Amino acid sequence: MSIEKSLLELIELEGKTALSDQEIADQLKVTREYVSTIRKKLNIESSKKRLEPQLTKELKILMKDHPSYSLRKLTSILNDKGYSVSTSFVNTVIKKHQLTSDNNLKTKKNISETQELSLQTHIDKKAATEYDPFLKMIGSQGSLKSQILHAKAAVLYPPKGLNTIIIGESGVGKSLLAKLMYEFAVANDVIKKDKFIVFNCADYSENVQLLYSHLFGHVKGAFTGAEKDKDGLISLANEGMIFLDEVHRLPAEGQEMLFNVIDNGKYRKLGQTEIEHVYQLWL
Repeated sequence: MSIEKSLLELIELEGKTALSDQEIADQLKVTREYVSTIRKKLNIESSKKRLEPQLTKELKILMKDHPSYSLRKLTSILNDKGYSVSTSFVNTVIKKHQLTSDNNLKTKKNISETQELSLQTHIDKKAATEYDPFLKMIGSQGSLKSQILHAKAAVLYPPKGLNTIIIGESGVGKSLLAKLMYEFAVANDVIKKDKFIVFNCADYSENVQLLYSHLFGHVKGAFTGAEKDKDGLISLANEGMIFLDEVHRLPAEGQEMLFNVIDNGKYRKLGQTEIEHVYQLWL
């Protein structure tokens, strides 16, 4: 009997426990790499992929009948039924197929509505003006309402707002949201006007020294070509806002510099050893 035929027979008999490539290799007395190659050649999915449809059906029934069961409880029941799955894999299947009970949906909706109402109440109390620059953004009263409420709350958070991370795919409007947060902050006297600076971290991701110089400034003689003292963007944006675009492109050293200044509110120019500068700005 050929290896291919033996592999197909084993998979047909799997049931609730899908065999991994290693387990199949052990039974056929071949290497795991060989099994993986044959499986892919036959267009057979991995063990987790093969198990997923059956597991999804089981979870739908379980979550409908027992909407209050925890992830650990669901996993335990599945394994008692003959599966061999981890809580991590069960959680992945639930999220991938957006499985949830009607009760869970209602609970999530109620929690979301309560959070939005609380945020809106806080904003109404803190806002110094009715002017709302976020109305320029499509979806501000619909699909993006929750995100915009959080952005407003971050700007108005006492005493002087919160640093904010804006996450999203390329082209979804992260730069626009940052600009509108700045306009909202100016309208509510949180920061000074004409103090919005955009800095693309990707441009300096491979040169930590140049990054440091641009952000924090440098003193004369700090490096070859530094013929005079220079202020960095943090100094120029004092009492304003800096939008650090592509911040995830910063190397580890650059992230450490940035997080240190956020944490302590102090920094030194490149080449300085004693003088510390105190800043007040929003990132």
